[in-house]
Amino acid sequence: MNKKDLESLTPHINAMNSEFQNLYKRLAEIESEDKEYLAKYKIKLEQLVSENNDLKTDIRYYKSQIDQLNSEKSELKTRIEQLKTVYFEQQKMIPKQRPEPEKKPISSGNNKIQVFNQWAAEPSGKIPPGFSYVCGELKRRMNQTFELVSVPAKWIVDNENKILFPNPNFLDEVTDISEFYAMDVKLLKPKGRNRIRIVTPCEIVEDGFIRFAGELEII
Repeated sequence: MNKKDLESLTPHINAMNSEFQNLYKRLAEIESEDKEYLAKYKIKLEQLVSENNDLKTDIRYYKSQIDQLNSEKSELKTRIEQLKTVYFEQQKMIPKQRPEPEKKPISSGNNKIQVFNQWAAEPSGKIPPGFSYVCGELKRRMNQTFELVSVPAKWIVDNENKILFPNPNFLDEVTDISEFYAMDVKLLKPKGRNRIRIVTPCEIVEDGFIRFAGELEII
């Protein structure tokens, strides 16, 4: 190659050297940017891993809490079923109580049976006016004298000594007054808990003579 040819190639070589320098410079910039992005990527990745671990920890915690609550809920349901069983068994053992009769004011009208029945449906207070307690062993179809007393006794008479009433507060499960009053003795309760209603009165005919028995209802 002569000198003239060499001189003609020089500009091309210089241009190629310049382009190589530019390429190397850009490559260096890219490598620098690559390192920068790689460093940022590593930092972000570490953050995500850390956050992911925290999230996993939170998930495990809440799952544990949910499991604990479900276990407690199951125990409570079991306990409720046990209590319901015991409750219903105890309810079967409790005798059914009839509703308390409505308390009505006791009047002093002419209907002695009605007045007595109003009191005998809730015999917690004093006997109404016009009635007295009597004591003694009474017999049917016998003339007898009624001894009036001021304290509660087994029998009660009206103020004309025409009707004999049993005192409901003296009745109990073993009471037998069938000589004077027919009743369903199976319904009798312990003493002090009986309420009655006179259906047919036991009438005193004359001189304390009682001919026919009456009838009463345990209420």
